[in-house]
Amino acid sequence: MNKKVIISIVPHLAGGGVERSVIELSKGLSQQYPDTDVHIVTIKPYKSQMTIPTNVHIHNVDTQLRNTLGMRFSSQAKARIIDSYIKQHIASEPDLILCHQDTVSKLMCHTEFANIHHVIHTNLCRNKFTHGNRLARWLRKKQLQSVYRHGSLVCVSEGVERSVHSCLGNQRTRVIPNGLSVEDLHCATQPKIDFDQPYLIHVGNFGPAKRHDRLVKAYIKSGIQNWDLVMIGQQDAVWSPAVEKILEAHPEAAARIHVLGFVRDPYPWIARSEGLVLSSDYEGLGMVLLEAVALGKPVVSTDCESGPREIVGEQHTHCLSALTVDSLAETLRQMHQNPACFIPPWQAKFGLSAMCNQYYQLATTRECH
Repeated sequence: MNKKVIISIVPHLAGGGVERSVIELSKGLSQQYPDTDVHIVTIKPYKSQMTIPTNVHIHNVDTQLRNTLGMRFSSQAKARIIDSYIKQHIASEPDLILCHQDTVSKLMCHTEFANIHHVIHTNLCRNKFTHGNRLARWLRKKQLQSVYRHGSLVCVSEGVERSVHSCLGNQRTRVIPNGLSVEDLHCATQPKIDFDQPYLIHVGNFGPAKRHDRLVKAYIKSGIQNWDLVMIGQQDAVWSPAVEKILEAHPEAAARIHVLGFVRDPYPWIARSEGLVLSSDYEGLGMVLLEAVALGKPVVSTDCESGPREIVGEQHTHCLSALTVDSLAETLRQMHQNPACFIPPWQAKFGLSAMCNQYYQLATTRECH
């Protein structure tokens, strides 16, 4: 039997939300469809902090190499390197290639392979076009329009699709939400954690989009005393000190706020929390919010663009706050008073099987880029 070859290309598998979704997709396709041969190709050196499934083939093609003159290869040359590797080690003509992240798409828009799909995991308008002067934003827009005119675009939420249409104009798009296996997620929560206090949890790498400063200020303003706040995520040189300054100004509250940094397995922490809080300015979908809902936890999120409103559903919009400290603090107080009202129902469209089925259909319907 000739198996359908499905390849996901991603910058690395260090351990972020995009990488987790790529692993889930690849694992699910391999488990649900025996007629598939599933591969992940990374294009940058990395140190993985993730558990890699044994039924998925992992390849690394180092595109950071330089030529004999010490100069970096062009995007076209890097695409040829990736194409050559795929032909030699995987398949002469894969049935489906998924390009995750624009750093991959900027290379693979030059590929000679067909049936290329670019998976958009973020809100492009907020992520790409809110920084720099007008000329810089215009040049960025023209570059992305050039990149994404090759192949069709898969958006991980309806909000992401709206941002693509708004920022880049008419593109060939479809929405396939990131999905997860509720059963596997519950299994991943089994390890014990060493923490005795009741706590709220936030999971997300420190950076401008996640707004840890808003989170900490809102928690302090909420006046919640009997639930600590635990923050899990890779720290950085800008936003970590900003949070530290807030904590220094509020030493009493600081004793209840715990910055743990990166944790390899955050799921036991989510499962044992009193609830999860998301304080972002924007998301792609918000996988950690989806994971908390799958675990039946109370959730509060800012009503930011792309994801949270789709995840909680129209019957639970009271779980959403405005993008202000005051509104987030008030919504936290309401959850603290009545946690059960802040548990949205799980929606089948976010299941792993639903996601895998849609990508499998792409592999059976070849499209030219």
